[in-house]
Amino acid sequence: MTAHVADRAYAVMHYIPYVMFLDGEFWGFYWLTERYDQNYLQQAFNLGDTEVIIIKEEQLEAGYEEDLSHYRQMIRFFETTDLSVEENFVRACELIDLESCLDYYATQIYIARQHDWPDSNEALWRTRTVEDRPYADGKWRWLLYDCNSYCMEGDMIDHDTLAWALEQSAVFRSLWANETFREAFEPAPETD
Repeated sequence: MTAHVADRAYAVMHYIPYVMFLDGEFWGFYWLTERYDQNYLQQAFNLGDTEVIIIKEEQLEAGYEEDLSHYRQMIRFFETTDLSVEENFVRACELIDLESCLDYYATQIYIARQHDWPDSNEALWRTRTVEDRPYADGKWRWLLYDCNSYCMEGDMIDHDTLAWALEQSAVFRSLWANETFREAFEPAPETD
C-alpha cells in the first residue's frame, strides 16, 4: 500500500520483502521495514541534526516530556476552535502542514481505513525548533503506517469512511467545518 502513496506529503516506511531461513529451515515471508524515529525523519526530510518530536497514538515516541504539551495544545486548539472562521483556519495552518493533513486523510479515507484508525494508529511529527528551511517550520506532519490490515477489503467497499473519520477525529472534523479545507479535499474535476 505505501509504495503506491510514497509521493504524498506525509512520511511512509519503505520496506524490502524477503524470505527467511533459519538453520536451513524455511520460516516464511517477511518485510524488512524502516522505523520511524528521529534518525529517519532527519534523513528523509534533510533536517541534519535538528531535533524532532514524534507522537504516536498520543504517546511521546521522540523528544522530551515537555514536548507532549505542544501536541496537546494543538489538539485542544482543534477541539475548541471554530475553523469556519477564516482567521482561525489561518491559525490552524500555522500549526499543521495542511498538505500533509489533506494527503493523509484522503489516503486513509480512500483505502477505507477503519476499526483501528483514526482513534489509534495515528502518528505525527514536528521539529522542536523553528528554522528557516523546509520541514523545520515547527508544523505538525503525519506519518503513515500499519496500512496492511482493515483497509481495502471487499466487505468495506460500502463503508462511509469519510463519515467515520469525521466522527472519530477532532482535528479532521474541525478542519471540515472550513469551506477552503473541504474544497481542497475534493478531487479535481476530470478533464477531457
